[in-house]
Amino acid sequence: MGPSDQSVPRQFEMTYSNLPHLGQDATIRSSTSLFTHRNSKQRRLPGRWGHSMRVTQDSPCPIGPAYSMSLATLSAWRRAGESSGGRARGSSCRRPWNRKRYLAIVKAATRSPTAARLVDRLAGSGRYHFTTADAVKALGVSPAAARAALRRLAAKGGIASPLRGFHVIVPPEYRRLGCLPAEQFVPQLMGHLGLAYYAGLLTASQFQGAAHQRPQAFQVMVRKNRAPVECGEVRVEFFARKAIARVRVVEVNTPRGVLRISSPEATALDLVGYQGQAGGVDTVATVLAELVERLDAEKLAAAARTAPTPWAQRLGYLLDQAGAADKTGGLAEWVRGHATECAQLIPGRRRVGERSKRWRLVVNAKVEIEA
Repeated sequence: MGPSDQSVPRQFEMTYSNLPHLGQDATIRSSTSLFTHRNSKQRRLPGRWGHSMRVTQDSPCPIGPAYSMSLATLSAWRRAGESSGGRARGSSCRRPWNRKRYLAIVKAATRSPTAARLVDRLAGSGRYHFTTADAVKALGVSPAAARAALRRLAAKGGIASPLRGFHVIVPPEYRRLGCLPAEQFVPQLMGHLGLAYYAGLLTASQFQGAAHQRPQAFQVMVRKNRAPVECGEVRVEFFARKAIARVRVVEVNTPRGVLRISSPEATALDLVGYQGQAGGVDTVATVLAELVERLDAEKLAAAARTAPTPWAQRLGYLLDQAGAADKTGGLAEWVRGHATECAQLIPGRRRVGERSKRWRLVVNAKVEIEA
């Protein structure tokens, strides 16, 4: 008798409609026994989908030991038990049929996966991010039902949503943050959005051991400006970098994957180009003084080709102030060949101050480098 048999009771027809992830030919498996057998003890284990339905060893009942039962087979055995007044024909089963226990097992065996089980399964496989569409497909429910289930799980702190439709799993050690650290989900988020990116400015300098202090936000460079992302206590800020495809990046490992950060030379250029977002010229000069040991003179000149010429003018002057004049020779040649006018050390201020002939720069602020 197959699952499509017309004699399958109504409750099984309803069960089929609740099994989009299994299909009608699926087998119900449970570790709880439906039957009591003569001269043997009944096994009572919690019914769970994915385990075999066990009958006591050496059982003469039709399903035998450690076998699976389809819905239709379970239905046939149910009818056989009811028609014989609670005793299956040709069987030594003393009490083969128990309606309450039978219905409880069917309900447990056919329940859909929950959001919590989905999260546990993903975390167990080493994946700490998923989308709402992934949840809809895995849970076999409507988008509205999936979103409701995810909201309940988020209220318990199990997941967080940096962006609409994108979720991260929050392990217990990060529950205080209310989210994964940014470096552990930004690569996956950028992949989800299909955007080229790299972590830059103070974030990159932190990975390179040159951050004067921990930045308050995780700073990411993208092709166009985007609104910042806030997730718990984690904040991710985005800044536009038109020549992002030509910027040299390096990859660093994180507990959840690989993160792209700017090279030391590209980081130095970005810092002088985004002084306001990096804490001001004094902070930039202090970070550059710590970053000097990682800079390469030839790579520095090559990196200047990916940025506006005034950035190179400011960077050269600040490196001279940091005592790294030996690494600015190639950069000075680039400036001589491409700078057509004097730039300002701090753009937007009055063009008042001494002039640096080497860098064609108006030094309109006093630079203080912290030790």
